[in-house]
Amino acid sequence: MIRPVNHLVDGDTVVIRTHPGSALARRTLVDEVVVYEADDFDARARTGWSVMVTARASAVTAPWEAARYRALLISWTDRDADEIVRIQADLVTGYRLTR
Repeated sequence: MIRPVNHLVDGDTVVIRTHPGSALARRTLVDEVVVYEADDFDARARTGWSVMVTARASAVTAPWEAARYRALLISWTDRDADEIVRIQADLVTGYRLTR
């Protein structure tokens, strides 16, 4: 099952709002490299793109910083999504689908 997430790009960092216990939030505890992928596809135009960011994920723990990101990343689900994770881009790859 694909679960949509809230994310934004802040400079060279991807910031993600997710729920406690998510696979991504758990990776911030073990200093593990992650790959975050964002995609978009327009079926009518048959175009799209995919971008992958590879780096270590870390929890945003400073209260003022977490509050700032929570205000920018409004949760649109009814799940508790109060974990804020940042991925400082070490490697960015991707592709564009065109007709």
